[in-house]
Amino acid sequence: MEDWQKYLELGDIHQKQSEIAESVNCYLKSLDIYPDFFETHDRLWNLLNYYEIPSEVLERIVGYYEIFIEKLPDFLSAYTILGDALTKQEKLPVAIGCYQQANLIKSLKSKPGFVDKYWKSSKPANPSFIIIGCQKCGTTSLYEYLNVHPQILPTFQKEVRFFSWSFMDGQAGVDWYLAHFPLLPDGQGFLTGEASPEYIYYPGAEKRIFDLFPEIKLILMLRNPVDRSISDYYHHHKYGAEFRSLEQALEPQIKILKQVAAHELEINDEILDQMQPNYLLNSVYIYFLEKWMNWFPREQFLVLTTEDLDKAPEKTMKEVYDFLGVSVHKLSDYPRHNSNSYPHVSDSIRQSLAECFQPYNQRLEKYLGRKLNW
Repeated sequence: MEDWQKYLELGDIHQKQSEIAESVNCYLKSLDIYPDFFETHDRLWNLLNYYEIPSEVLERIVGYYEIFIEKLPDFLSAYTILGDALTKQEKLPVAIGCYQQANLIKSLKSKPGFVDKYWKSSKPANPSFIIIGCQKCGTTSLYEYLNVHPQILPTFQKEVRFFSWSFMDGQAGVDWYLAHFPLLPDGQGFLTGEASPEYIYYPGAEKRIFDLFPEIKLILMLRNPVDRSISDYYHHHKYGAEFRSLEQALEPQIKILKQVAAHELEINDEILDQMQPNYLLNSVYIYFLEKWMNWFPREQFLVLTTEDLDKAPEKTMKEVYDFLGVSVHKLSDYPRHNSNSYPHVSDSIRQSLAECFQPYNQRLEKYLGRKLNW
Protein backbone atom coordinates (compact mmCIF):
# COMPACT_ATOMS: atom_id res chain seq x y z
CA MET A 1 0.00 0.00 0.00
CA GLU A 2 1.25 3.48 -0.91
CA ASP A 3 1.93 5.98 1.89
CA TRP A 4 -0.82 8.31 0.62
CA GLN A 5 -3.33 5.45 0.94
CA LYS A 6 -2.21 4.73 4.49
CA TYR A 7 -2.78 8.36 5.49
CA LEU A 8 -6.15 8.35 3.70
CA GLU A 9 -7.33 5.26 5.54
CA LEU A 10 -6.00 6.57 8.85
CA GLY A 11 -7.91 9.81 8.21
CA ASP A 12 -11.08 7.77 7.66
CA ILE A 13 -10.55 5.97 10.97
CA HIS A 14 -10.14 9.26 12.83
CA GLN A 15 -13.22 10.66 11.09
CA LYS A 16 -15.35 7.70 12.22
CA GLN A 17 -14.21 8.43 15.77
CA SER A 18 -15.04 12.15 15.33
CA GLU A 19 -11.37 13.04 15.81
CA ILE A 20 -11.57 15.88 13.31
CA ALA A 21 -8.17 17.51 13.82
CA GLU A 22 -6.38 14.18 13.47
CA SER A 23 -8.47 13.29 10.43
CA VAL A 24 -7.64 16.57 8.68
CA ASN A 25 -3.95 16.13 9.43
CA CYS A 26 -3.96 12.68 7.80
CA TYR A 27 -5.84 13.84 4.73
CA LEU A 28 -3.45 16.75 4.22
CA LYS A 29 -0.46 14.43 4.58
CA SER A 30 -2.05 12.16 1.96
CA LEU A 31 -2.45 15.16 -0.37
CA ASP A 32 1.20 16.14 0.16
CA ILE A 33 2.10 12.82 -1.43
CA TYR A 34 -0.71 12.56 -4.02
CA PRO A 35 -2.18 16.05 -4.53
CA ASP A 36 -4.33 15.13 -7.55
CA PHE A 37 -6.39 12.40 -5.87
CA PHE A 38 -9.93 13.75 -5.96
CA GLU A 39 -11.39 11.51 -3.26
CA THR A 40 -9.07 12.93 -0.60
CA HIS A 41 -10.23 16.45 -1.42
CA ASP A 42 -13.80 15.13 -1.31
CA ARG A 43 -13.21 13.76 2.21
CA LEU A 44 -12.07 17.20 3.38
CA TRP A 45 -15.04 18.87 1.72
CA ASN A 46 -17.40 16.49 3.52
CA LEU A 47 -15.71 17.24 6.84
CA LEU A 48 -16.28 20.94 6.28
CA ASN A 49 -19.93 20.44 5.45
CA TYR A 50 -20.90 17.85 8.04
CA TYR A 51 -18.76 18.52 11.13
CA GLU A 52 -17.91 21.32 13.47
CA ILE A 53 -14.33 22.25 12.63
CA PRO A 54 -12.15 23.82 15.36
CA SER A 55 -10.91 27.31 14.43
CA GLU A 56 -7.25 26.30 14.44
CA VAL A 57 -8.02 23.40 12.08
CA LEU A 58 -9.94 25.73 9.77
CA GLU A 59 -6.95 28.04 9.73
CA ARG A 60 -4.70 25.17 8.73
CA ILE A 61 -7.06 24.13 5.90
CA VAL A 62 -7.19 27.69 4.57
CA GLY A 63 -3.42 28.08 4.68
CA TYR A 64 -2.89 24.70 3.03
CA TYR A 65 -5.24 25.40 0.12
CA GLU A 66 -3.95 28.92 -0.46
CA ILE A 67 -0.55 27.36 -1.12
CA PHE A 68 -2.13 24.45 -3.03
CA ILE A 69 -3.83 26.85 -5.47
CA GLU A 70 -0.55 28.65 -6.09
CA LYS A 71 0.93 25.32 -7.19
CA LEU A 72 -2.14 23.98 -9.03
CA PRO A 73 -4.19 27.05 -10.02
CA ASP A 74 -6.63 25.10 -12.23
CA PHE A 75 -7.63 22.46 -9.64
CA LEU A 76 -11.29 23.33 -9.08
CA SER A 77 -11.90 21.20 -5.98
CA ALA A 78 -9.32 23.30 -4.17
CA TYR A 79 -11.40 26.45 -4.73
CA THR A 80 -14.50 24.71 -3.37
CA ILE A 81 -12.75 23.66 -0.17
CA LEU A 82 -10.96 26.96 0.30
CA GLY A 83 -14.15 28.93 -0.29
CA ASP A 84 -16.13 26.76 2.12
CA ALA A 85 -13.41 27.00 4.80
CA LEU A 86 -13.36 30.79 4.42
CA THR A 87 -17.15 30.78 4.70
CA LYS A 88 -16.84 28.87 7.98
CA GLN A 89 -14.48 31.61 9.12
CA GLU A 90 -17.19 34.15 8.14
CA LYS A 91 -14.84 35.71 5.56
CA LEU A 92 -17.62 35.89 2.99
CA PRO A 93 -16.18 38.49 0.56
CA VAL A 94 -12.96 36.49 0.23
CA ALA A 95 -14.94 33.25 -0.17
CA ILE A 96 -17.10 34.83 -2.89
CA GLY A 97 -13.99 35.95 -4.75
CA CYS A 98 -12.69 32.40 -4.54
CA TYR A 99 -15.89 31.00 -6.06
CA GLN A 100 -15.95 33.62 -8.82
CA GLN A 101 -12.39 32.77 -9.83
CA ALA A 102 -13.34 29.10 -9.92
CA ASN A 103 -16.24 29.88 -12.24
CA LEU A 104 -13.93 31.74 -14.61
CA ILE A 105 -11.51 28.79 -14.70
CA LYS A 106 -14.39 26.35 -15.26
CA SER A 107 -15.87 28.47 -18.05
CA LEU A 108 -12.49 28.84 -19.75
CA LYS A 109 -12.24 25.06 -19.83
CA SER A 110 -15.79 24.25 -20.89
CA LYS A 111 -16.73 27.22 -23.10
CA PRO A 112 -13.70 29.40 -23.92
CA GLY A 113 -15.50 31.12 -26.79
CA PHE A 114 -18.19 32.31 -24.40
CA VAL A 115 -15.58 33.80 -22.07
CA ASP A 116 -13.81 35.62 -24.89
CA LYS A 117 -17.03 37.12 -26.22
CA TYR A 118 -19.22 37.72 -23.18
CA TRP A 119 -17.42 37.47 -19.83
CA LYS A 120 -16.41 41.12 -19.48
CA SER A 121 -19.95 42.31 -20.21
CA SER A 122 -21.67 39.67 -18.06
CA LYS A 123 -23.03 39.94 -14.53
CA PRO A 124 -24.30 37.65 -11.75
CA ALA A 125 -27.40 35.73 -12.80
CA ASN A 126 -30.06 33.70 -11.04
CA PRO A 127 -30.16 29.97 -11.80
CA SER A 128 -32.82 28.94 -14.30
CA PHE A 129 -33.11 25.38 -13.05
CA ILE A 130 -32.21 23.12 -10.15
CA ILE A 131 -31.95 19.35 -10.23
CA ILE A 132 -33.41 18.73 -6.77
CA GLY A 133 -33.07 14.93 -6.57
CA CYS A 134 -32.90 12.13 -6.06
CA GLN A 135 -29.62 10.77 -4.78
CA LYS A 136 -28.16 7.72 -6.59
CA CYS A 137 -30.51 8.29 -9.52
CA GLY A 138 -28.16 9.55 -12.22
CA THR A 139 -28.24 13.28 -11.49
CA THR A 140 -24.51 13.60 -12.19
CA SER A 141 -24.92 12.12 -15.66
CA LEU A 142 -27.88 14.39 -16.41
CA TYR A 143 -26.00 17.45 -15.21
CA GLU A 144 -22.92 16.59 -17.26
CA TYR A 145 -25.04 16.13 -20.40
CA LEU A 146 -26.64 19.53 -19.80
CA ASN A 147 -23.29 21.23 -19.31
CA VAL A 148 -22.22 20.27 -22.83
CA HIS A 149 -25.09 22.29 -24.29
CA PRO A 150 -23.81 25.53 -25.90
CA GLN A 151 -26.47 27.65 -24.15
CA ILE A 152 -25.92 26.23 -20.66
CA LEU A 153 -23.04 27.42 -18.49
CA PRO A 154 -22.16 25.01 -15.68
CA THR A 155 -21.32 25.93 -12.12
CA PHE A 156 -17.81 25.05 -11.01
CA GLN A 157 -19.41 22.85 -8.34
CA LYS A 158 -22.35 20.60 -9.18
CA GLU A 159 -23.80 20.48 -5.64
CA VAL A 160 -24.01 23.89 -3.99
CA ARG A 161 -26.27 22.69 -1.13
CA PHE A 162 -27.26 26.23 -0.27
CA PHE A 163 -30.85 25.36 0.56
CA SER A 164 -29.84 22.58 2.91
CA TRP A 165 -26.59 22.81 4.87
CA SER A 166 -25.28 26.19 3.83
CA PHE A 167 -28.62 27.92 4.23
CA MET A 168 -29.18 26.31 7.60
CA ASP A 169 -25.79 27.45 8.86
CA GLY A 170 -27.02 31.03 8.66
CA GLN A 171 -23.60 32.26 7.52
CA ALA A 172 -24.15 32.57 3.78
CA GLY A 173 -26.54 34.84 1.91
CA VAL A 174 -27.91 35.13 -1.61
CA ASP A 175 -24.76 36.83 -2.92
CA TRP A 176 -22.75 33.87 -1.64
CA TYR A 177 -25.09 31.48 -3.43
CA LEU A 178 -25.05 33.37 -6.73
CA ALA A 179 -21.24 33.47 -6.65
CA HIS A 180 -21.36 29.73 -7.38
CA PHE A 181 -22.79 30.44 -10.83
CA PRO A 182 -20.96 31.87 -13.86
CA LEU A 183 -21.57 35.43 -15.03
CA LEU A 184 -24.10 35.65 -17.87
CA PRO A 185 -24.93 38.39 -20.41
CA ASP A 186 -28.46 39.78 -20.67
CA GLY A 187 -30.68 38.79 -23.57
CA GLN A 188 -28.41 36.22 -25.19
CA GLY A 189 -30.34 33.06 -24.27
CA PHE A 190 -27.75 31.61 -21.89
CA LEU A 191 -28.76 29.97 -18.64
CA THR A 192 -27.22 28.18 -15.67
CA GLY A 193 -28.33 25.91 -12.87
CA GLU A 194 -27.16 23.47 -10.24
CA ALA A 195 -27.79 19.92 -9.09
CA SER A 196 -28.08 19.23 -5.36
CA PRO A 197 -29.99 15.95 -5.17
CA GLU A 198 -30.28 16.14 -1.40
CA TYR A 199 -32.67 19.13 -1.65
CA ILE A 200 -35.70 16.88 -2.22
CA TYR A 201 -35.18 15.33 1.22
CA TYR A 202 -34.51 18.42 3.35
CA PRO A 203 -37.45 19.76 5.33
CA GLY A 204 -38.10 23.35 4.33
CA ALA A 205 -35.82 23.38 1.27
CA GLU A 206 -38.87 23.72 -0.98
CA LYS A 207 -40.04 26.86 0.85
CA ARG A 208 -36.57 28.41 0.85
CA ILE A 209 -36.24 27.95 -2.91
CA PHE A 210 -39.77 29.22 -3.51
CA ASP A 211 -39.14 32.35 -1.43
CA LEU A 212 -36.12 33.29 -3.57
CA PHE A 213 -36.92 31.81 -6.99
CA PRO A 214 -40.68 31.13 -7.24
CA GLU A 215 -40.57 30.61 -11.03
CA ILE A 216 -37.50 28.37 -11.18
CA LYS A 217 -37.72 25.08 -13.10
CA LEU A 218 -37.19 21.95 -11.05
CA ILE A 219 -35.92 18.63 -12.40
CA LEU A 220 -36.37 15.39 -10.49
CA MET A 221 -34.67 12.08 -11.32
CA LEU A 222 -36.36 8.92 -10.01
CA ARG A 223 -35.03 5.38 -10.11
CA ASN A 224 -36.49 1.98 -9.35
CA PRO A 225 -36.57 2.27 -5.54
CA VAL A 226 -35.11 -1.20 -5.06
CA ASP A 227 -32.03 -0.30 -7.09
CA ARG A 228 -31.75 3.17 -5.55
CA SER A 229 -31.87 1.85 -2.00
CA ILE A 230 -29.28 -0.86 -2.61
CA SER A 231 -26.99 1.62 -4.36
CA ASP A 232 -27.38 4.06 -1.47
CA TYR A 233 -26.42 1.38 1.04
CA TYR A 234 -23.27 0.45 -0.87
CA HIS A 235 -22.34 4.11 -1.27
CA HIS A 236 -22.37 4.51 2.52
CA HIS A 237 -20.52 1.22 2.92
CA LYS A 238 -17.82 2.29 0.45
CA TYR A 239 -17.06 5.47 2.40
CA GLY A 240 -16.98 3.74 5.78
CA ALA A 241 -20.29 5.14 7.03
CA GLU A 242 -22.04 1.75 7.19
CA PHE A 243 -20.71 -1.35 8.93
CA ARG A 244 -23.81 -3.53 9.00
CA SER A 245 -24.57 -6.10 6.34
CA LEU A 246 -27.15 -5.20 3.70
CA GLU A 247 -29.73 -7.43 5.39
CA GLN A 248 -29.05 -5.99 8.86
CA ALA A 249 -29.35 -2.42 7.57
CA LEU A 250 -32.53 -2.90 5.52
CA GLU A 251 -34.58 -5.34 7.59
CA PRO A 252 -35.72 -2.88 10.31
CA GLN A 253 -36.47 -0.22 7.69
CA ILE A 254 -38.58 -2.65 5.65
CA LYS A 255 -40.58 -3.47 8.79
CA ILE A 256 -41.23 0.22 9.53
CA LEU A 257 -42.32 1.09 5.97
CA LYS A 258 -44.69 -1.86 5.88
CA GLN A 259 -46.26 -0.65 9.13
CA VAL A 260 -46.57 2.87 7.70
CA ALA A 261 -48.21 1.53 4.53
CA ALA A 262 -50.68 -0.44 6.70
CA HIS A 263 -51.45 2.76 8.68
CA GLU A 264 -50.06 1.20 11.84
CA LEU A 265 -47.40 3.93 12.13
CA GLU A 266 -47.03 7.52 10.99
CA ILE A 267 -43.78 9.00 9.74
CA ASN A 268 -42.62 11.42 12.44
CA ASP A 269 -39.32 12.63 13.88
CA GLU A 270 -38.95 9.49 15.98
CA ILE A 271 -39.46 7.23 12.94
CA LEU A 272 -37.05 9.32 10.89
CA ASP A 273 -34.40 8.91 13.59
CA GLN A 274 -34.93 5.15 13.62
CA MET A 275 -34.46 4.93 9.85
CA GLN A 276 -31.15 6.77 9.62
CA PRO A 277 -29.50 6.48 7.15
CA ASN A 278 -32.73 6.63 5.16
CA TYR A 279 -31.91 4.02 2.54
CA LEU A 280 -35.56 3.10 2.07
CA LEU A 281 -37.51 6.22 2.99
CA ASN A 282 -35.44 8.23 0.50
CA SER A 283 -36.86 5.91 -2.16
CA VAL A 284 -40.46 6.62 -1.13
CA TYR A 285 -40.62 9.48 -3.61
CA ILE A 286 -44.29 10.29 -3.11
CA TYR A 287 -43.60 11.30 0.50
CA PHE A 288 -41.32 14.13 -0.63
CA LEU A 289 -42.85 15.06 -3.98
CA GLU A 290 -46.23 15.93 -2.48
CA LYS A 291 -44.56 18.46 -0.18
CA TRP A 292 -42.76 20.16 -3.08
CA MET A 293 -45.85 20.29 -5.26
CA ASN A 294 -47.70 22.05 -2.46
CA TRP A 295 -45.37 25.00 -3.13
CA PHE A 296 -44.60 24.88 -6.84
CA PRO A 297 -47.09 24.30 -9.68
CA ARG A 298 -46.70 21.05 -11.55
CA GLU A 299 -45.71 22.75 -14.79
CA GLN A 300 -42.47 23.84 -13.12
CA PHE A 301 -41.45 20.20 -12.57
CA LEU A 302 -39.90 17.75 -14.99
CA VAL A 303 -39.91 14.23 -13.56
CA LEU A 304 -37.56 11.79 -15.29
CA THR A 305 -36.47 8.24 -14.60
CA THR A 306 -32.97 6.82 -14.51
CA GLU A 307 -34.15 3.92 -16.64
CA ASP A 308 -35.35 6.23 -19.44
CA LEU A 309 -32.11 8.20 -19.38
CA ASP A 310 -30.13 4.95 -19.64
CA LYS A 311 -32.23 3.33 -22.36
CA ALA A 312 -33.18 6.38 -24.44
CA PRO A 313 -30.80 9.22 -23.56
CA GLU A 314 -31.37 11.23 -26.74
CA LYS A 315 -35.15 11.20 -26.36
CA THR A 316 -34.93 11.95 -22.64
CA MET A 317 -32.55 14.86 -23.15
CA LYS A 318 -34.91 16.33 -25.75
CA GLU A 319 -37.55 16.41 -22.99
CA VAL A 320 -35.11 18.30 -20.81
CA TYR A 321 -34.14 20.78 -23.54
CA ASP A 322 -37.79 21.45 -24.35
CA PHE A 323 -38.55 21.94 -20.67
CA LEU A 324 -35.70 24.45 -20.29
CA GLY A 325 -36.51 26.23 -23.55
CA VAL A 326 -33.17 25.66 -25.27
CA SER A 327 -32.38 24.11 -28.63
CA VAL A 328 -31.95 20.36 -29.00
CA HIS A 329 -28.29 19.34 -28.73
CA LYS A 330 -27.34 15.79 -29.67
CA LEU A 331 -24.29 14.24 -28.08
CA SER A 332 -22.07 11.68 -29.77
CA ASP A 333 -22.05 9.60 -26.60
CA TYR A 334 -23.89 9.43 -23.28
CA PRO A 335 -21.45 7.92 -20.77
CA ARG A 336 -22.48 7.24 -17.21
CA HIS A 337 -20.97 9.54 -14.61
CA ASN A 338 -20.41 8.76 -10.93
CA SER A 339 -21.62 5.20 -11.45
CA ASN A 340 -20.61 2.56 -8.92
CA SER A 341 -20.80 -1.22 -9.00
CA TYR A 342 -21.73 -3.41 -6.06
CA PRO A 343 -21.95 -7.15 -5.28
CA HIS A 344 -24.80 -9.36 -6.43
CA VAL A 345 -27.89 -8.97 -4.25
CA SER A 346 -30.04 -12.03 -3.67
CA ASP A 347 -33.45 -12.36 -5.30
CA SER A 348 -35.05 -12.75 -1.89
CA ILE A 349 -33.82 -9.34 -0.72
CA ARG A 350 -34.93 -7.72 -3.96
CA GLN A 351 -38.35 -9.36 -3.69
CA SER A 352 -38.77 -8.20 -0.11
CA LEU A 353 -37.88 -4.64 -1.11
CA ALA A 354 -40.21 -4.72 -4.11
CA GLU A 355 -43.12 -5.79 -1.89
CA CYS A 356 -42.26 -3.06 0.60
CA PHE A 357 -42.28 -0.33 -2.06
CA GLN A 358 -45.30 -1.54 -4.03
CA PRO A 359 -48.00 0.52 -2.24
CA TYR A 360 -45.87 3.64 -2.38
CA ASN A 361 -45.11 3.15 -6.08
CA GLN A 362 -48.82 2.78 -6.78
CA ARG A 363 -49.55 6.06 -4.99
CA LEU A 364 -46.77 7.75 -6.95
CA GLU A 365 -48.06 6.50 -10.31
CA LYS A 366 -51.56 7.72 -9.48
CA TYR A 367 -50.23 11.10 -8.33
CA LEU A 368 -48.14 11.61 -11.46
CA GLY A 369 -50.67 10.05 -13.81
CA ARG A 370 -48.10 7.79 -15.47
CA LYS A 371 -46.82 4.22 -15.31
CA LEU A 372 -43.29 3.75 -14.01
CA ASN A 373 -43.10 -0.04 -14.48
CA TRP A 374 -41.21 -0.72 -11.27
